[in-house]
Formats: sequence, structure tokens, C-alpha cells
Amino acid sequence: MFKFCYMQDFFVKELKLFTRNLNRDTISGKSTLNKKVVIYRWKSAQKIKIKKESTTGF
Repeated sequence: MFKFCYMQDFFVKELKLFTRNLNRDTISGKSTLNKKVVIYRWKSAQKIKIKKESTTGF
């Protein structure tokens, strides 16, 4: 449980950093592979969360 909460907090922080950087890069017109990696990680974490909730019944 603790590990899952820690992972969720980590991904929330990553998402906040990503959106902040995305806003800055949109203004300057830059695009990096790192953003795609962060989005992929976030989506993967959400899928894992949904699977755990459906299997544990919470």
C-alpha cells in the first residue's frame, strides 16, 4: 500500500513538472522525447491503479 501511494505521488509530481515544462516549451516551440516518456509512465500508472482497484475490490 505504501509503495503504491509513493508511486502515485511520484507520478503526480512528474505530471505537474511535465505540464509546467509543456507550457514553457509550447511558448518557445520546443518538443522533447522526455515528455512522451512521462505521458507513457503516467498512463501506465493509471492502468495499474485501475487493475489493482478492480482485483482487490476497493
